[in-house]
Amino acid sequence: MKLNQINWKKVLRVFLWSQALLLLGVMLGYVNHAESLQKCTALDIQIDNEPAGVYFIDKQDVIAMLNDRAIYPVGVPAQVVNTHAIEALFDDDPYVLNAEVFMNVKGKLNIEVKQRKAIMRVINFKGEKFYIDSVGALMPMSDQYVARVPVASGSIAGSLLFTKIKPFLNTEDSATASRHDLMDSLFVLAAYIAKDEVLSALVEQVYVNADHEFELIPLIGGQKILFGGIEDMEDKFSRLLVFYQKGLVRRGWDAYATINLKYRDQIVCTQLETVASSNTNPSNLTTH
Repeated sequence: MKLNQINWKKVLRVFLWSQALLLLGVMLGYVNHAESLQKCTALDIQIDNEPAGVYFIDKQDVIAMLNDRAIYPVGVPAQVVNTHAIEALFDDDPYVLNAEVFMNVKGKLNIEVKQRKAIMRVINFKGEKFYIDSVGALMPMSDQYVARVPVASGSIAGSLLFTKIKPFLNTEDSATASRHDLMDSLFVLAAYIAKDEVLSALVEQVYVNADHEFELIPLIGGQKILFGGIEDMEDKFSRLLVFYQKGLVRRGWDAYATINLKYRDQIVCTQLETVASSNTNPSNLTTH
């Protein structure tokens, strides 16, 4: 082959590519070596405490959990830190909805915790206390925080042994089914109250009577609100709010002993000695 027949451009291109690949290999080797030497330098624990001030679990609790399982990561080689094992710690915590754990390039381990949100505190007929949360799970009481939510009490047979409001069971006897139905109804009622600022401020207690009907005790005024079951719940609360805005403004917060919402399209109010009924049409609300 003659010298002038050699494609020098092709030779140069092959040479440059080979050098680039060699350099890339060296760089990857350096990165892998650096990563193998990189240690976890710090913890960044972020806990979602909304609404503000809610701490069923705090940063010290998280650190204690890591130490108890002997997986505290600071100072440990980054490659050894098992983020999945740390996330699994929170799976068994009754106050945690979910958690995400990840390491950044500087060796800082980030732990982001989302707490469960309590929407009702339940006291069953045995005096056992627990919470219902915003997704229908049950939570034990906490030694370090008490949620300001409505309290349900009375003829409640459900307990914290039910890990969720509606567990999937192959068979249920009538008593178990009845307990589940009651807890379902309490959850639906609590969730509706929790999403409304006015109702959240108004309803302080929910009493479950012997017929498993609900009686609401407001924060303001001494009256009892006979609510019944959760059927037509939105309409019942709508009538109640109209009555509070128009009926009680004229008569006063302590004018009635009971406010009965169980009858469709009307509110029946019991005074100390007389019974009065009112039409709940906002444009024609009257009391007698």
